[in-house]
Amino acid sequence: MLHHLDLRDGATTHEVVSLSPVSVRPDVQRRGVGSALIRSAIERADQRGEPLIVLEGSPAYYPRFGFRPARELGITITLPSWAPEDAAMAYPLARYRPEIKGHVVYPPAFGRVNRDRELSPYAAPSPPAWRASATTVPG
Repeated sequence: MLHHLDLRDGATTHEVVSLSPVSVRPDVQRRGVGSALIRSAIERADQRGEPLIVLEGSPAYYPRFGFRPARELGITITLPSWAPEDAAMAYPLARYRPEIKGHVVYPPAFGRVNRDRELSPYAAPSPPAWRASATTVPG
């Protein structure tokens, strides 16, 4: 659920963590499972001394945990064309410093998996349900 990736700012590279993927089976959604997973991931990342968590996700869901648009922290994430800009989110932890900014660079495996499926590195076959309505919050 948490994995390291690079945040590049010119010649400077920062190591941060990404929270992805987070998924709960539909038959057990809206019981707090997803919220517990996210809160636990935030706590563990902070305990490990990570400076920042980034993710691509629903702008209607993740702010309740303290995530905010990544651009507010000087962070950019290449998103699929169907995703709103605010789907690029970040959560600054206790060891965060304002110098930690730049563009998220995913490990090469992310691109290989998608190329094997004949998709571009950030393409998706269709938008997720949360994209259809910014007011509908997934469980």
